[in-house]
Amino acid sequence: MRHKQKFPMKRVKKHKGYSPSALTNAYKLVKETGIPIKTAARQYGVPHNTLRDRVKGRVDPETTMTGSGPLFTLEEEAKLVAHIKLMADLGYGFTITEVVSKASDYAVFLKKRTRDKPLTVKWFKGLRNRWPELRVIKPRGLAKCRAEATNEQAVESYFTNLENVLKSKNLIDKPECIYNIDEKGFQTEHAPPYIVSGNASAPAITSSRTATTTVIGGGNAIGTQIPPFFVFKGARMNETLMQGASSGSDASMSKTGWSNSSIFLEYLQSHFIKYIQRSDPNQQIIIIFDGHKSHINVPVLEWAKKNNIILFVLPAHTSHVLQPLDVACYGPLQKIYNYACQKFIREHPSSKITRYNIAELASNAYVTALSVNNLRAAFEKTGIFPFNRTVISADIFKPSIPYVVPQENTLASDTQPCIDNYFTTAENIIEMKKAHHTLKKTLRNHVSGQEITSDCINQEILSQPLPRSKDTPVFPINKRKQTKTNATNVNQSNVPLPEPLPGPSHIGICDTDSQSSEDDVSEEDKCCVCKLFQPKELKNCVSLVFTKWAQCDHQNCGHWTHLIYCCKQKVVRRNDVFECPCHKSEE
Repeated sequence: MRHKQKFPMKRVKKHKGYSPSALTNAYKLVKETGIPIKTAARQYGVPHNTLRDRVKGRVDPETTMTGSGPLFTLEEEAKLVAHIKLMADLGYGFTITEVVSKASDYAVFLKKRTRDKPLTVKWFKGLRNRWPELRVIKPRGLAKCRAEATNEQAVESYFTNLENVLKSKNLIDKPECIYNIDEKGFQTEHAPPYIVSGNASAPAITSSRTATTTVIGGGNAIGTQIPPFFVFKGARMNETLMQGASSGSDASMSKTGWSNSSIFLEYLQSHFIKYIQRSDPNQQIIIIFDGHKSHINVPVLEWAKKNNIILFVLPAHTSHVLQPLDVACYGPLQKIYNYACQKFIREHPSSKITRYNIAELASNAYVTALSVNNLRAAFEKTGIFPFNRTVISADIFKPSIPYVVPQENTLASDTQPCIDNYFTTAENIIEMKKAHHTLKKTLRNHVSGQEITSDCINQEILSQPLPRSKDTPVFPINKRKQTKTNATNVNQSNVPLPEPLPGPSHIGICDTDSQSSEDDVSEEDKCCVCKLFQPKELKNCVSLVFTKWAQCDHQNCGHWTHLIYCCKQKVVRRNDVFECPCHKSEE
């Protein structure tokens, strides 16, 4: 029996002791000068048999790796790699398993493999060695609406309109008059940062998630930040909420904790106007912001015109590319806030973050994230100041390709199987997405990427219909059709029930006056025994009970009867003959 070594030594595989360049130089020396193969092999330190195989043409001179060659040729593999890159750029990339499966189907298509011999992950490792530009990454999520909206035409139109406004208002070289405003939501629950631990996994104490608190932030292209404006959930303001906030901060309350039209107007009138930089009140300034419905309304437009402020709306769903605060400030802001929350929980005995701590934590993170350098870099990266319409990379527009308006089909019409047709068929699903391109008729699409304080756009906004109240029904309420099977305690009147009110049991109990009367039910729909639509036994029932009915099979009768309550029979099955009690009494 073989005994294991007490301290086993790891076997080291012997690899080739020469470089690929040495083999190439030896091959060239033999071909150019004609010296013996062994002499050239000895001179460059390569195996003479390896050199002889390449000189005699048995092995391709470009092959420097040991073992069998690649399954696909260089041209075939290049087309596969190009297809993988294209799908990743469009936002529909493949996983490692999907790449191997796609390559297996590709090999079957080229008749280089059979279905029962698919490729493995080992082949994928070789593919990555041959194509170093292929990397396995974690893609960032991109909503379909953003992928569709961020196209070259929309961005080009935005920069054209912005340039015209900046030049016509003489603001192209005045960064102190170019502002950006955006909102950011904060939760008491934070994302834990990376920590140092002795184990593979470790817990991180966080607070429970509660209502969202919104921060409205702003700054200009010269690097001056507007102090944060908090929006807390509630009805009455509590000064304790702003304890520890940075100087200049202000707050308001809303029912949801999110900003709305009145909150946004309050922010502009009482907070933003105090911190803008202009020596002359007649000097115009421009505010660039997204086209959320709470930002576009008549009171905001009137206030802007009165204060010589130009409102410019970004194209819809492009804030991740064109909004300065989103691009360069709010990402660091969230990270700094997470670090501050982690430190707060570790150092405070309560180990809990409430909404009374958000103002202190978020305002300190806000001051750090919206620094002078970050604000200047934000406006520069989005091409606003210095103005640069070519700052957006062409790679940003690639996810919008499947949603561009369809053009003439230029695909090859050759029906013979070839490599190009194989990948064309695989990419047809991308072309089909263009047929589902729809544009919603919303106010945001009318003012997207334009100055909304101009007269023509202002008139268009005023001509838009007012938003419908949620309490207004879309369709008229029709009378309920009476059925033979009724559910107890279901409202049968023609008047709609009021909204449920909060109570101890959290159940909205209907008023007895609103319940339907038995007089409203026709005689044909009543029980032939009790002469009622609902059995007397269920009058005071508080639960949902389905009443069973049966129709009499007697000739020229057709009466309906309550089962269980008004007759001894409990159930009527298929092909059973049922007669109501009134006929039995006659007998």
